[in-house]
Amino acid sequence: MVIGPGLILPRPESMPGGPLVADSVLAAALSPGYADRPDRLWRLAPDAPDWSAVQAQVLDRLTVSSYSREWVEELIDSTRSLQRAVDVARGDEGADAVAGNPAG
Repeated sequence: MVIGPGLILPRPESMPGGPLVADSVLAAALSPGYADRPDRLWRLAPDAPDWSAVQAQVLDRLTVSSYSREWVEELIDSTRSLQRAVDVARGDEGADAVAGNPAG
């Protein structure tokens, strides 16, 4: 079974922190028909038109990562604001400083 053109294959062993649960699920789903072969990507000629597909995939993944990071930062900010509001409501306004979180 080949996903897409087979040019960009995930390499979970090279990911920081190792494979994720999703990787295990995907590997189990693909394992009956999957044979590990050398990655086509590294055998492409420098001027191969397939590099356009690789570039598009990389740009797409960078875009998704950028949006995800922005969303996570907004979520963290919202969570900190909510925590400060809870602390104020409890009368524990110094809790942020004790927890090492910047106020404001």
